Amino acid sequence: MNFLLKILFGRTKGEPHPLSKVKSILVVWQHNQLGDLIVSYPLYRAIKEKFPSCQLTVILSPANYRGLTTCTYIDKLFVFDKKQFNSLRYIKVLFQILRQSYDLAIVPSVVSLSFTSNLLAGISKSRTKIGPNSLNGKSNESSYFFDYRIDLDWRNTPEKHVAERTLDIIKPIGITTTELHPEISANEEELKEVVSFINSIPGQNSSPLIGLHIGAGKPQNRWHHNNFAELINHISSFSECRFYFTTGGREDFELIKMIQSKLKVKTAIFDLMGIPKLYALIEKSDLFITNDTGPMHVAAATDTPVISLFGPTNPQMWRPLKENKIAIKKDEDIYSINVESVLEAVKSILWK
Repeated sequence: MNFLLKILFGRTKGEPHPLSKVKSILVVWQHNQLGDLIVSYPLYRAIKEKFPSCQLTVILSPANYRGLTTCTYIDKLFVFDKKQFNSLRYIKVLFQILRQSYDLAIVPSVVSLSFTSNLLAGISKSRTKIGPNSLNGKSNESSYFFDYRIDLDWRNTPEKHVAERTLDIIKPIGITTTELHPEISANEEELKEVVSFINSIPGQNSSPLIGLHIGAGKPQNRWHHNNFAELINHISSFSECRFYFTTGGREDFELIKMIQSKLKVKTAIFDLMGIPKLYALIEKSDLFITNDTGPMHVAAATDTPVISLFGPTNPQMWRPLKENKIAIKKDEDIYSINVESVLEAVKSILWK
């Protein structure tokens, strides 16, 4: 298949150089992790800083669509969903998007190489196409789709943050930014719902408001639920606080119920849908404690102090970058983080 695609859509490799007069850009990114997409905000910010009036279209997968719905730098989002290939209408819309005249098509890569992303960019009607030639030494077998083929290699810089890595695909053509944090916002209706939830949380309204996310998509990233229960009991023993839990699915609800059964204080569960609402809630909190997972990246966009708990992943690569954000890691096992170390971090933030 590669041989035929190369004949039909292959490009002649050229040397990257800064672009000018760019009016439309297509970005194709088929990652399936919500956090990866939220961390990618600097990519879109950099594009708009360089070309403020350009029309920016992003194609992404159904699993990560919600991660970019609040990104104000993007003009159009399109979900590439193979399950809809039985719909002629869907295929027609996809074809129309791909065959628009773009000045530049970009395929970012940080965690893995995506043939689907390469293919979509390859068949798009774009004057210039840029994508990975290799990723950490692994060759991209479909790099022939690109005019500019970038070798992405962080083996000698393992602590380089993902937000910076995201930009490495476009730096060779003169596009970058110094602002690396994500930007999320909520509208008035969403804020109203969040305030209503906050008012329903047990305790005095003047007490510190603490949020906790106890789940994670990867089991190895979950601090034990008994530790969260012990932590909350310790905090409430020396100060009146209000607590709420955020959720990521049914499994989280089950863990939260187990935690609540061990608590000496009443807590609330936040189950309103949507990243903007989660952002608004964390922004209005005094502290957010979370495992290394999607909500941590939402919290990274806020000015709220955040304590992030890390297991096997590198906090230097994934941690929130704003000030008053604390990352805790002992070794590759997240269970090695003891309650006392997290409690000390809480004290350093709330009771300096």
